[in-house]
Amino acid sequence: AFPRPVHHRIPNFVGAELTAARIVELPEWKAAQIVKINPDTPQKPVRVAAMKEGKILLVPQPRLRTGFFSRLVGIQASKMNYAGSQAGVAEL
Repeated sequence: AFPRPVHHRIPNFVGAELTAARIVELPEWKAAQIVKINPDTPQKPVRVAAMKEGKILLVPQPRLRTGFFSRLVGIQASKMNYAGSQAGVAEL
């Protein structure tokens, strides 16, 4: 896990992309219309996958800085990679 310390967040880890690819194959994922995904960096591929599949994405705001959740839906394909980042979630 990196960077250190790993307290109060999901740390980056080797295999985050592979994990995202496996999550989207789960029947629970396929059935879900609304998903809540944390804003931590290793979960960015999962957030992008949710937007690509047209799911309503709820992302909690770190330390409630700008509200409780950001709700992302209907993001243009050209903006999905940015929207999946922490800065994009806060902005969009």
